[in-house]
Amino acid sequence: MSQPHSHDDDILETDRTPPPEASSGGPSDKLDPAGRALADALRISFTVLKLIMVGIGLVFLWSGFYTISENEVALQLRFGRVLGAGPDQVKRPRAIPYWKWPHPVDEVIKVPSEKAELSLNVNSFWYYVDPRNKEAVKYSHPGIALRIARDGYSLTASAGAGRIAGAAQPVVEPGAEPATESAAPSAAPGRVRAPGADYNIVHTQWRLRYTISNPLHFVERLWDGSETGWREIHTFLRNVVCEAVIQVSAHRDIDEIVWDDPLGFSMDVRRRVSQRLGDLDVGIKLTDLELLDKTPPMQVKRDFDAAAMAEIDAQKQINQAQALRNEIVNDAEARAKIILAEAQSYRKRLVQAAKADADYLTQVLAKIRQTADQRVAESTPNYRDERQKVFSDLLAVTVDQLYQTMLREVIADADEVFVAPPGLGQTTEWRIWFSRDATLGPRTGPAAGPAGSQPGGPTGGQTGGQTGGAAAPAG
Repeated sequence: MSQPHSHDDDILETDRTPPPEASSGGPSDKLDPAGRALADALRISFTVLKLIMVGIGLVFLWSGFYTISENEVALQLRFGRVLGAGPDQVKRPRAIPYWKWPHPVDEVIKVPSEKAELSLNVNSFWYYVDPRNKEAVKYSHPGIALRIARDGYSLTASAGAGRIAGAAQPVVEPGAEPATESAAPSAAPGRVRAPGADYNIVHTQWRLRYTISNPLHFVERLWDGSETGWREIHTFLRNVVCEAVIQVSAHRDIDEIVWDDPLGFSMDVRRRVSQRLGDLDVGIKLTDLELLDKTPPMQVKRDFDAAAMAEIDAQKQINQAQALRNEIVNDAEARAKIILAEAQSYRKRLVQAAKADADYLTQVLAKIRQTADQRVAESTPNYRDERQKVFSDLLAVTVDQLYQTMLREVIADADEVFVAPPGLGQTTEWRIWFSRDATLGPRTGPAAGPAGSQPGGPTGGQTGGQTGGAAAPAG
């Protein structure tokens, strides 16, 4: 059965029909070519922007990684405060990199490790030399005046103490404490100082060697991690060295610093610098302080050198005289020891001979007593007197025998023997001339001089006398 159809139904049917563009494609299909190009460009731009943002993120993260070289340590700061606690505050070299947030959140300050020794030359006390022409001015040149505003120097103590050779005393100025830095003698042996000498100035060059012993204190109290900060550190260290040099040189005269005891001077300065750095506790440890050069003022250096050469020559002569004295003294001591040893040996021989003679005489005396007892019986009248008479006779014979024996020993060792003829009175004067010709030898035999031996005498017939040497009696 058919439905009735009206004009309104046609209109509604027409409205339900989809438009041509909706049925044929998307919105871009209805854009012109310029619109489509713009849309593609925007789409590509957004894609590239995404990639760039991802790359920036990766670079941002990668930039946070850092490594530490072998001779360095590092401190990581976050908003100006050191991260970590205790030993973890100091970052040390390792195989795995460290990571930090990029600046300005985190900051890494790398510091030379304690193994790395740093050096700094201190020329604050040296005369000024034009860096463009360093060889033009020599410090031995006398024609250039001291330029106080440009030349560096330090004041020395006065040598007015008048220290004498071998008894030098430390220089102590009025009102100053005694210098205790060095116990070394302040003057070389043999140097003589005149009292009343004035003060002097001296030029010195130094080289400071140090290490960073405490990186945390070094960064917190001294260094900010910048190159300008390093220049400030060098200025700080120069000031510490200058303070020590001024204090020590004020207690030593120029002769000690330049000639007599430069090592003691540099050691005193080094002790003061080390003590000062320890008191400040800035994380710097002094390893060495070397005195590179020292000189008196260049205007008077020639005079100082001439005085030094004169003292060297004087010291040389003193040393030669001392060596000669030592040689003479040693020779005298050696001879004295020999004489003393010979005297002791002679004394020992005499004592032994005296003991042997005493033992021998004791035995002889005992034999004499025994013989006297045998010759005189106790029943003999006047036994004691007879025995004493026999004892005395035997003793006299024994003494005479000993005398003859001794006389023969003496005459055997004599070069000349003078025997007085019998019958001369006690008033006879004998004159013997001893100062004769030493080349003439003794004469023996019948041709002897008028003073001959007595036949059968104790001399055994030996006569004496040389030409002009015979003994002549004068009544």
